[in-house]
Parts: sequence; C-alpha cells; structure tokens
Amino acid sequence: MRSIDRLLEALPPPYAVAADSVVYQVLNAFALEMEAFAEDLDRVRQSHWIDTAYRLADLEKLAALVDVERMPWESPRLFKGRVISLVRARLAGAVGRSDLEQFVYEYLRAAELAAGATLVPGLSSLDQTGAFAVPADRPLYRPLCFVENPLRQRRSAGLALAGYRVRHLSRWTEANRGLEPAAPTFFLTGLPGHKTACPVLCCVTSGDLLGYAGVVPAGRTLRIEAGDGPLARASIDGHDVSARLYSVSGFQLGKPFSRDEMHRPAALPILPRGPSEWRYFSIGLFDLRALDTFYFAVPDETTRQGAFDESGFDQALFSTEPAAQLEMTWQEVEPASFEVQIPRYLVIEGDNPAAEGDPSLPDAVLGAIADGVGALHAAGVRAVVKAVPFVETMPMTDRVQPSWLQIDPERGSAGTRDRLRIGASFGQGQLGGSLFN
Repeated sequence: MRSIDRLLEALPPPYAVAADSVVYQVLNAFALEMEAFAEDLDRVRQSHWIDTAYRLADLEKLAALVDVERMPWESPRLFKGRVISLVRARLAGAVGRSDLEQFVYEYLRAAELAAGATLVPGLSSLDQTGAFAVPADRPLYRPLCFVENPLRQRRSAGLALAGYRVRHLSRWTEANRGLEPAAPTFFLTGLPGHKTACPVLCCVTSGDLLGYAGVVPAGRTLRIEAGDGPLARASIDGHDVSARLYSVSGFQLGKPFSRDEMHRPAALPILPRGPSEWRYFSIGLFDLRALDTFYFAVPDETTRQGAFDESGFDQALFSTEPAAQLEMTWQEVEPASFEVQIPRYLVIEGDNPAAEGDPSLPDAVLGAIADGVGALHAAGVRAVVKAVPFVETMPMTDRVQPSWLQIDPERGSAGTRDRLRIGASFGQGQLGGSLFN
C-alpha cells in the first residue's frame, strides 16, 4: 500500500479525500518523504547482507569483515560469489579435501555465471562430486582434479655442481625428500676417444650396482630407466640395449664380484629416502673392446680422484679425464602437499560481450582460486593451483656424429717399444713397468 493511501485512511470522515483537495496535496508531500525514507531504509537493510548488497562499496566492507579483499578485475557478482564460497568453506573447517573441492567448484561456477562464459567444459552439467570424478565412459577426461602428494620432477644437484661430467671414481650425494623411494632415470652420453666404456653406477647406501657391458659411442646417449617392475630398461637412440645391462645386489666397495653374482635382466638401483651416496667408475669385462679405458680392480672406499695437497699417498688416481656426461632425474612423492588441476585450453564461449574472447579472464579466475586455496588449506601444507594447458607432443631424438676419424686403439700399431704395465704396490712392482694407485 502506498504511503498516501495509509495517511488518507487515518483521516476522519468529514475530510475530503479527493485528489484535487488541499488536504490530499499536503498529505501527499509528506507521503513522498516517507517513501523516500523507506527506500533508503531498505537500501541500508540490503547492504547488511552479502546476498542482497548491490553496491560495490558495501560488498567490499562486508568482505573486509572476513578478511577478503576484492581484486581489481572482479565484478560485484563475481566478487560476491568468491566471498560466499570462502565463508562457507571456512565454516565447514576448510582443511579437508571435500571443503577445498567445494570452494573450487562453487567459485568456478560463480565465475561462469558472472561472465556468461564457459571456463571449464562440461562443468555446468556436473555437481561437485562429478566435477572431480573420472567419468566411466571417458577415462581420459576429468574436468577438475585434486591430487594429494603429487609427483615432482627432480634433477641431480650433485651432478650439476660437477657440470654433469663424471670421471672414474666420481662420487656425489643425492637427497630424496619424498615419501617413498624413487626410481631414477639416467642419461649417459658418450665422449670422444672410447672413454665411456663399461660404465658402472652404484648406490653405496643401498648396495645396488648397475653396469653396462659395452661402449657408449661419442655423442650417443644411453638412457636407463625403470622397465617392468624392478627391472631396468636401456636404449641408445631408440634401440633397445637392455640385454647388455647387469646388476649386483649387496655390492660393497673394494670387494670383487664374480660372474655368478651378476643378474640379468638387471635391476634398477633405487634412490632411497633421505641422503644417499653414489659412485661412477668403469670396471672392465673380458671380451669387451675398450682397451685403456677401464679398470679391472674394484675400487675401495679410500680410493678416489687425486688432488694435490689433499689426497692420501697410495690412495688416489691421477690424470683421469672425464669419462662421460651423466644426468640423473627422478620423481619424488612430495609430502604435505596437494595440487588442484584446472583445464586451461578452451576459448571462452558465452553471450557476454565483455567476457567473450577475453584471454585474461581465465588467468584472473585461476589467480583468485589460488589465493582462496592458499587462505583455506591447513598450516604446513603446500598448496598449488595448476592450470593444465592443451599440449601436443611429438617424439624427437637428437643424434651427434663426429666429423673426425676415430681409430680403435685395439686395432692400431702394436709397437715394438711399448711395455705392459700392470697394477702394483710399492715394494712389489717393477719401477717403470707398473701402474701405481
């Protein structure tokens, strides 16, 4: 009922209520003021609730009560959706997986409705449970993905300090900070001069040894990775050479091993949790053509690369050149962390001219979700919001062919003045005809 009608009903019967009367005109002036006051009062009431507030200044004040700040690009409707999602998640606890999934789902739906666009394909037809589930008819399609303890790609820091060049008796330390032991992948590139012969990789901490019975040509890369179960798989330029691998379990430095202790198919050395010690050396095998490039003695713990004023007498090898280029990678199961994966590879579609074709809107929405997840997750937990782009890959193999002629040292001139040198100890070997360690 209008204010003027309520005032006229309160008048006694003798007074005229015609629209052209003086009384009506006077009361109508008061009625207009009352309606303006009622409208202002209604606006004040609406500004106290997030669902009904329509002014941006009122929304920002309400959001400040829960310590949420509006981003410059957010519209009032989109900002309202983020505040409501954050508050609902906080009231639910916001430390569990379901609460975080609820916030991500609700904010993405609010962003799509506010922008009139499609940010995640098929999200509008799914509920929260269906958005994070793998469809039975499309196992490769998942709109949203929540990964607890994700895998992180790591690269050897110890080999990086050495420039990824290893020599005979090279040693380095790795640290696996993941929740589980990791299966490493090795990339061993040969160097000129048949130097990369009979390479051996050994984890001293676990006593696992892996060797390659052959020579890696210069410029070629021997890739060693996990195969079926604990077995190792090796390839050079795409050609399988796993048959040349051998492994020894329970290996100890300075202790020779027999052919009966060599396992084929070979097992891949596992990178244990925590710090571990690794070695690279070349152990010669009979019937292999790699003269002058390996050693037939298994080194012990005290034998290492010699350095003047730092090495012990009779415990070091001098003048050994780099034998190979070695890289080592693995995937760690990262503890106390989770990752929210959101597709980021579709063009925005919708009937909102302001949002259609806007390339910055998805990135802005992802940034808002990242800030919200960062404010909701439990203390001491690493949270990552990852945009998954559309990626199309093509396999490629790099190959290097030396431009100079290489002569096999075993096929060269035998010579008439060369003398055979063998390993010896002081007091037992002939001076000039022995190789001292």
